[in-house]
Parts: sequence; C-alpha cells; structure tokens
Amino acid sequence: MLAGARTLRPDSGVDEMSMVFDGVIVAASPGRVEQALEQIRSHLDLTFQAVASGVLAVYPKGGRRQFDVEEDKRIAASLSERLGRSLLVLWDDRIDCDQAYLYDNGHIAAEFGSADERYVPLDENGEPDIEGQRLTLEELSGGEEYECIRHAIDAGLEALGVGEQVSLRNLMEAFYKFD
Repeated sequence: MLAGARTLRPDSGVDEMSMVFDGVIVAASPGRVEQALEQIRSHLDLTFQAVASGVLAVYPKGGRRQFDVEEDKRIAASLSERLGRSLLVLWDDRIDCDQAYLYDNGHIAAEFGSADERYVPLDENGEPDIEGQRLTLEELSGGEEYECIRHAIDAGLEALGVGEQVSLRNLMEAFYKFD
C-alpha cells in the first residue's frame, strides 16, 4: 500500500530510479481515517499521510517491493465501508503497472487501467502537443512518438472526486517523501 520503493536499475547503464507504490487514497479527515484504521485488521502495519488538503494516503510503513493486491483490495473495501469511497492505486514503472480501483461503500465500483489512459503526439521539438488530439492506446500509430498525459491513476483520482487536488505526479512526489 502506498509504500514507495526506489531502486537503481543496474542493467540500464544509467542511474534511473524506479518508482513502486501502492495504497489507498481517501477524501477524509485524519481523525476519521485513524478511527477507520483502528477497526481494520491487517498483517500490514498501516499508517497515513496527507497528499493534499483533505486527501490522505493510507499505506504500510516501511515500503515494499511487491504488492499484496488481495490485502490491498480488502483494506480499500474496508475503508470505503467506513468512509464512503476509497481508491486503491498500484504503480510499478519496472513492469508498466498503472492501475486504480474505486470502492464505494465496501464494493468495487470501477477499475482503471490502460484503456483509461490518454496520449498526445510529440511535436517537432519532442514536447507533448497538449492541444493535440487525445488518443487511446489502441489509436496510437507506429512510427510516431507520444506521451501519456492522463494515466489510469489520474482517471481514478478524477472518479474519486479529488482529481483537481491530486494527480499521479503528486502521488509520486508524496511517496518519494514518505519512504
């Protein structure tokens, strides 16, 4: 859960950092989240931090290298039972994992993955053409270069109702600091 792990990729020849995190995003006060966590039993040692005003990330202390997706889903469902809605986010750029699961009152309400991502072509300077047409993964043409401007996690944050306050980039920055 939202534990960030940063590692060097020794096989790449450069000092690239990988980013790995999973956790549950909720729009609630710290007091309500603390009360909810007291009622949830898990083998994970959970904690939480603010990622924006009124938006908290629940994650295990210490950081992890592999997800326990079933336990993450159980925690997200339990938090949504107590807080109304929650969003489980999974990111691992080592294996191109970008997923989110929206829970509403204890039940999964929506899943977000590659079908929810949007891409724009790069311009002649190699910059994303933000004004350009937004394309799905299936619409990309071979031989062209694109940049993803809306990730699955961004789509999930929008569905949770916090997309104006929090983005994938904000989560990456937050989890880098949480570690």
